[in-house]
Amino acid sequence: MGTRSAPCIYPVSQRSTGACPDRGGMNLVSRKSGHDNRFCAGHNDPDRGAAVKKKKSSRETNSCASTGASRLCKVERAVRLRTGQLCVLVNQWKSVEVDMEIWPIGVFASIDAGLGVKLEVARELAVPTIQLHAPAQGTRTPEQARAFLEKLNAMGITLTAVFGGFEGESYADIPTTERTVGLVPRDTRAARTREMKEIADFAKLLGCSVVALHLGFVPHNRQDPLYAEALDVTRDVCDHCRANGQALHLETGQETADSLIDFIQDAGRGNLFINFDPANMILYGSGEPIAALKKLGRYVKSVHCKDGVWAKNPGKEFGAEVPLGQGAVGIENYLRTLKEVGYTGPLTIEREIAQEPERQKAEIGHAVRLLNELKEKIL
Repeated sequence: MGTRSAPCIYPVSQRSTGACPDRGGMNLVSRKSGHDNRFCAGHNDPDRGAAVKKKKSSRETNSCASTGASRLCKVERAVRLRTGQLCVLVNQWKSVEVDMEIWPIGVFASIDAGLGVKLEVARELAVPTIQLHAPAQGTRTPEQARAFLEKLNAMGITLTAVFGGFEGESYADIPTTERTVGLVPRDTRAARTREMKEIADFAKLLGCSVVALHLGFVPHNRQDPLYAEALDVTRDVCDHCRANGQALHLETGQETADSLIDFIQDAGRGNLFINFDPANMILYGSGEPIAALKKLGRYVKSVHCKDGVWAKNPGKEFGAEVPLGQGAVGIENYLRTLKEVGYTGPLTIEREIAQEPERQKAEIGHAVRLLNELKEKIL
């Protein structure tokens, strides 16, 4: 896609910490440099290519495409929608030290809606990043956005994605989920599409360049009229997000890896990516998660760390979510596969038992420790 000049949409409250929205809010700018991150250097893993030009000088080596230690890179003004997130680059050549953490831990959080944990839990567990379930419609205001950003800044937490969810959705069983969830059901599609765009606009107020959702059950038959309708609504939301400088991430679960690849390619939008949830592949019976991740890797720009066990009749009834490391995902193998496909963004823990907050907190704490141990072992 092309490039255009624009101001950085990442909030001032988070720029001061060196957080950049590209790759989920990694710590890009070295504390040594004192750079206030009004603009941020593009960075990605090698297979996605560099985001900057080279000049003929020994100081002109661009290492933004790699990860790890501090490096000098030079960037020019442009807006590039890369890895599903927005990064605004500087118009003069400047030396900027890059210090990016690989796989920062995250947690799925909620304010007044959804099954995520409260921000206070994230702070207590020293989790540096969150994905946020979009708050209720009445609280998606500029004033609430400012207050929320102040709270995040005070806690030292970076927001990496805002998830849409809708009134009337039910995950009681697979048939009910198919009938009620996402933008695919015809009866609720128009109203929910408007609301998803409002959620994207609220995410923009939060300086967040990724919005995500469960799209719903997309027909496997590409000749089904509902398939074309699902493509149309996805393109519509993608185009709205692109105007906001945002990417749209579809969470895995309802579709097989092959069907999801077909759908993304048929949609034909450069800002459409995947939030990969390995447990959902098991819970919905849609495929073995590690094999699916290997197929989908180039589209995976955000992930959940969640575990589950298979149902007796996969695809006809739900499997069960279990604490991380106790299910069929194989978390060490999952992380090794993320490394293999080049994913370096946040590892966002999701544990959907909000009705039991103390247990939820304890099991997320266990997941944080497990992931940190595996990071030490794998990286």
